[in-house]
Amino acid sequence: MPLALLICEEYGLGGIQTTISLLQHHLQQENWGSSRISIRENRPPIWQLTYKATQADVLIASNNFMPAYWTVLLGKLVRRPSVVWVHGPILEVLGKATASKLKHAWLRWIYKHADLLVCASETSRSSLLDFMGNVALNTHVIHNPCILPQSNNSEPVAVQASETHLNSAIRLGFVGRLSSEKQPLKLLEMIRCLPPSYQLDIIGDGPLMPDMRQQGSDLITSGRLRLLGSLQATATHYRSWQATLLCSAYEGYPMTALESLACATPCIATPISALQEMLGQHAPYMLAKDHSPAALAQAVQTVLSLPQATVQTDILNIISQHTPRQFGSHWAKSLSTISRTGI
Repeated sequence: MPLALLICEEYGLGGIQTTISLLQHHLQQENWGSSRISIRENRPPIWQLTYKATQADVLIASNNFMPAYWTVLLGKLVRRPSVVWVHGPILEVLGKATASKLKHAWLRWIYKHADLLVCASETSRSSLLDFMGNVALNTHVIHNPCILPQSNNSEPVAVQASETHLNSAIRLGFVGRLSSEKQPLKLLEMIRCLPPSYQLDIIGDGPLMPDMRQQGSDLITSGRLRLLGSLQATATHYRSWQATLLCSAYEGYPMTALESLACATPCIATPISALQEMLGQHAPYMLAKDHSPAALAQAVQTVLSLPQATVQTDILNIISQHTPRQFGSHWAKSLSTISRTGI
């Protein structure tokens, strides 16, 4: 059985952590073994890290920054093929971070010397290729799968039984880091554009939490806003909401949206490229007309006014294109093209 060594940055919550666990599980279903090492938390001594790399057939960086540096350099050292998993759109991420020219040059060297770059979306691949210019790269696109939270396999989606009544509370949800790229403060303006019956749950923490508390104090007092903090979102959370919301400045291919759809809950979002890629074919009405809070509020009302059967049919069509089996199979085939075993 071939072995993949996954080199990650740290442990904890978040979309990347979810996808790492998914990859390990579904590689096992495809007769691949895997092990995992963190290079920030409790990093093993270099000799142990090198030894583990020599035991693997392929080294995989869990994301395209610090783990990528270690993975490509280790691959060169022990003569093993290296894979870099590219989640977000690199140009947008570096622009937000105002990265130096030196870091740009270093990243280009790293990506050029990776044996394979697996991108979570066409959006991420396009951004990567623009960043690299005319450099030839071996890239594959493998979309993240639709799965129920805290599960490695998607379960059948049941149509939600509850109906929205005129005077009943309509609860919406958001799952994500409270940071500038996720733009959660837009949600406060969005909820104010909606009737008083609309309420919002926020799962997540981050540097913008004090601003959320301060700017949303009136909404918290009235019961329209609940800041639930850092916890693992579950299927129970998603199914308690009429819709999940995303308003990021950019995304790679967000697991929040895929988990929501797996729970039969529509995901309503601003029209960034990654979500156009995910939702545009079957459910373009889940995308706001522009990036404003008012447009997002209008999209919420539009989606919730549609026949539930129509929305659920469209969700099922999206899920059928994002199955865990497809995810595992595509990864196994991609790895087999560069594995030292040649399988």
